[in-house]
Amino acid sequence: MQAFLGFVIVVLIGISVFMFYKKSRGQKIKRKAATYEQFLKKEGFNVSKKQQVGFRTLYVDDVHKQWMIVKGFALVDEPKIYTYSDLIEFEVLEDGESIAHGRAGNAVVGGVMFGGPRRHY
Repeated sequence: MQAFLGFVIVVLIGISVFMFYKKSRGQKIKRKAATYEQFLKKEGFNVSKKQQVGFRTLYVDDVHKQWMIVKGFALVDEPKIYTYSDLIEFEVLEDGESIAHGRAGNAVVGGVMFGGPRRHY
């Protein structure tokens, strides 16, 4: 009976530590995201869309036709902001299938990637 009670106590401690870690990690992620958004605001970047996939976040400014991809959560180096015209080639995948692709110079690159119609160019 003492072994079972000891096991239950260890499990409860483990769950408590895990929940504390998860909560503190979530708060850290929110602080880092706020740091990036402060940087973007300082640069005059208006966040129109924000898409997070794993540890990467895509920020889009439809007004100034700019975008930025953040890898990870540490603001080590100053992130680089790109314009739509910096895109050489693009392909948009949905559920593993290509729904749009093309090359730079298409007037619709920004629209297709960031909310336009679904077609191939």
